[in-house]
Amino acid sequence: MNIKLKMIADEISSGKCLVILGPRLLTKEGANINAKLNAYLKKELGDDIELNYYTEDGFLNFNRGDIAYIAAGIKQFYENELQPDKVYQKIAEIPFSLIINTSPDKALNKIFESKDKEYDYDYFRMYEPSARVRRKHNTLIYNIFGDYEDINSMVLTFKDLSSYMEAITNLKTKIKMALNDAKAVLFFGFSYDKWYFQLLLSFLQLDKVEKEGKMKNAWDEPKEGIRNFYMNEFNVKFFSDNTATEIIDQLYEATKKGDIKPPENLEDTPPDIYISYSHREKSNEIADNVEESFKASEIRLIRDKTDLPIKEKISKFMEQIGKAEGVVVILSDAYLKSKYCMFELIEIYENEDFEKRIFPIVLNDAKIFEAEDRLVYKQYWKDEMDKLDEKATDMSSAETLSEDYKLFKKIHDSFDKILEVLKDMKSLVQKDAEASGFDDFISEIKDKA
Repeated sequence: MNIKLKMIADEISSGKCLVILGPRLLTKEGANINAKLNAYLKKELGDDIELNYYTEDGFLNFNRGDIAYIAAGIKQFYENELQPDKVYQKIAEIPFSLIINTSPDKALNKIFESKDKEYDYDYFRMYEPSARVRRKHNTLIYNIFGDYEDINSMVLTFKDLSSYMEAITNLKTKIKMALNDAKAVLFFGFSYDKWYFQLLLSFLQLDKVEKEGKMKNAWDEPKEGIRNFYMNEFNVKFFSDNTATEIIDQLYEATKKGDIKPPENLEDTPPDIYISYSHREKSNEIADNVEESFKASEIRLIRDKTDLPIKEKISKFMEQIGKAEGVVVILSDAYLKSKYCMFELIEIYENEDFEKRIFPIVLNDAKIFEAEDRLVYKQYWKDEMDKLDEKATDMSSAETLSEDYKLFKKIHDSFDKILEVLKDMKSLVQKDAEASGFDDFISEIKDKA
């Protein structure tokens, strides 16, 4: 084993090497998977289903009204036509900490299961907020272009690609962190000339200047112009002295000999926690303090002013808060009278495990513990509804105000049941937060999230 591979082997053993698998590795002679899929669907579905294939970029085009037939055909194709080969058998034996698969297949999953090897699996869902990828085992297989059993997650058409590229910018899971922390990234089986793959690497931040010593290596060398592009933009080194299959063979043999060992058990990293708060002065100050305290504990606080991309819909971000595994809620008088804050609170409440996922900090001016005080807030939202009623003097104005009215009514109607839960929860009150910091709060979050 030469020096280059010895260094890679060492990083695999340390858990700092990950591999990105391209779709050409799975098919014989490197054929495009979508080309094979298109031929299969045409054969199985016949002329009754209109189906086109763009050879240059490898995308399909079909009538969305035929989606049920297409989905059934795709599932059958991936389960019956694409079987794990010897290369994948060997990849499964090499103890990579993270395998990013750019095909929606589950060939590796089948191999791991046939060998009774433990692994974690997840995939990117372009129409859902990015969820945290939980780690229980040393190897995570992550399908970054979706899963064939969830057709809405797959990138089959140009329209899908547009939605995907918009969604992937919000990928804040441990995948990006793993890419950033890796000392070596290996690429096997890619069509390097595809512009959307180049764009994907940028979204995954592989174009950033990393700390010295990071290796990004690829085999099956592309044409010189493309090669130079990847070398200059992504600092990828191409090695033409071996093919991808030969490199995998050598790493497999090194694993069998014991020269590559599985890394020590990789503990699950602390969770990503969102924060819901009013932007008024005191709430903002507390949010800043929470963020600083969390940094020291390696808990990432996801916050609108730092994590909401430009031009991103605020409503979408608020929905992400609702589904988050953990949310710090800074309750203040302004919060309880804000339609945006209360929308977030309702979103959190309407998802599962409300009490487990929410971590309240109650400021002095938030009067939630006495029934008479809670009644004041409920009446506030009734008054807001009445004001809109008075302004809705004709059909046009009523239509304009209807969405706000629905929200105000929902806040009013939900207020008692949500606040009844919050008032009985263990919460951090302002005076304790200012006096002792957030140590107990952080411990509780780590225990529960």
